Amino acid sequence: MGTQGTAAARKARSSAANTVKAKQCAECRKCKTELPKDDLRRKMALTTFAEGSPDAPSTEYEAIASTFKNRVGAPGFPKTAEGVFTAKDRKGRYQFQGYGSKQYKKAEAGNLDPKECAALKRAVDAVNKVQDNGSPDAYKNYTFFADANAKRKYTGDVIGGTAFGDKEF
Repeated sequence: MGTQGTAAARKARSSAANTVKAKQCAECRKCKTELPKDDLRRKMALTTFAEGSPDAPSTEYEAIASTFKNRVGAPGFPKTAEGVFTAKDRKGRYQFQGYGSKQYKKAEAGNLDPKECAALKRAVDAVNKVQDNGSPDAYKNYTFFADANAKRKYTGDVIGGTAFGDKEF
């Protein structure tokens, strides 16, 4: 009887602990940032978010969104937004490596911590601003960027931890 009582008590404690964890997870890991309803803006927002870092300032997200918008129809780039999303680099990876990435999917599911959720909000706002008003003058010619962790050193305008420019680095 003592063994069964102990096993039952352990099971009850484990169940209670799992319930607490599930509640905490549901409360703190569910992002309330609303993604755009428009498919293009939604993909752009998720890709822009996944390309930036959770610490990226709004200006960096605007530059990323502008880089995307500037590529559509530019010489040497696809003529459509969908083409820009799915364009591959020389190694066969998406040029916008955030597109469809783990971080993209995590944001799409709304399963972000508060810091990431705030970053997604900045990315959504940046995409809406660029789509509604065009690329800001400061970013009109950007078609390339590289983050601070890139293996090669880049030149261009640096915003946050990312270098931006109009030529491949």
